[in-house]
Amino acid sequence: MAESVRKTHRLVVVEGWCTCGYAAEIMSTVIEDCFWDLDAPIKRVCNKDVPMPVAVTLERAVMISEEDILSACLEGVST
Repeated sequence: MAESVRKTHRLVVVEGWCTCGYAAEIMSTVIEDCFWDLDAPIKRVCNKDVPMPVAVTLERAVMISEEDILSACLEGVST
């Protein structure tokens, strides 16, 4: 993971829930090991912070989409 951050100087972490998840541990590890290699803040892409609905249509609105991930990856990148 640190090798990738040192190569790209960025990190995007994708996880289901923002609170008490693996994303926080990954971010903490990167901050400890290679903070000075980052050129931008770490982006965390998570589900919306609401209880998971039962209805499929509402579930899609709450869950992470490909567009959310792409947006986080491209944010701040000049073309």
